[in-house]
Amino acid sequence: MNRVQSIVRMRLRDRWTSFYIPWLILLSSFAVNLFISYLINNQEPFYTGGLMSIFISIAILGAIHFAQTFPFALGMSVRRKDFFLGTAMAAVITNAVSAVVLCLFSLVESATTGWGVNMHFFNLAWIENFSVLGRFGIYMAVLLHLHFFGITVSSIFRRYGRAGLYVFFTALLVIFSGMSLLITHYQWWIGIGLWCKAHMIQIAWYSVLAVVLYGTVSYVLLRRATVQS
Repeated sequence: MNRVQSIVRMRLRDRWTSFYIPWLILLSSFAVNLFISYLINNQEPFYTGGLMSIFISIAILGAIHFAQTFPFALGMSVRRKDFFLGTAMAAVITNAVSAVVLCLFSLVESATTGWGVNMHFFNLAWIENFSVLGRFGIYMAVLLHLHFFGITVSSIFRRYGRAGLYVFFTALLVIFSGMSLLITHYQWWIGIGLWCKAHMIQIAWYSVLAVVLYGTVSYVLLRRATVQS
């Protein structure tokens, strides 16, 4: 348990990777969008989509940091199990903090009618209908989903190298391209969007199940991963 706690402390000590950089990216996007919103003075609700920046950066930084610290941890005689558990615990802590901050920003945005210019940056079209706890749950589920997806990608790299990543992303591209073509062909996009809007809490729970799946796959791959690739 002491080694797990050491990994958690190591992760939390690196605040730039785990917290500061994703939020700097997000707040930079927010500042640009807010400035543009004041310039155009739009009277209609304006949804920027800039919130995605923190989710994408969490996935990328999670993958990079996991890959970089894995050889170091093993060199310090840390067991793979302890390294994974410490990393998972640190991910839960840091993303919980980010989810709380996102909730606070979303509440301020709602209270100020989109920062006075009808700009919706932290709130999507449907999230304002949820309570504070509901918003926190949705943010937390999405953050953990992307973070553990990044860890899974990093674990594939550690286990199978670049060739494994090529195969993995090629498979994803084929699968999602095929799904997109089918959905477009049968004109299901609007129906899917309406269903997602009406079932966000269920989708958040599905994301939690996906996190468990990612964690299981990552741990299995990590047990057989090589230090060098």
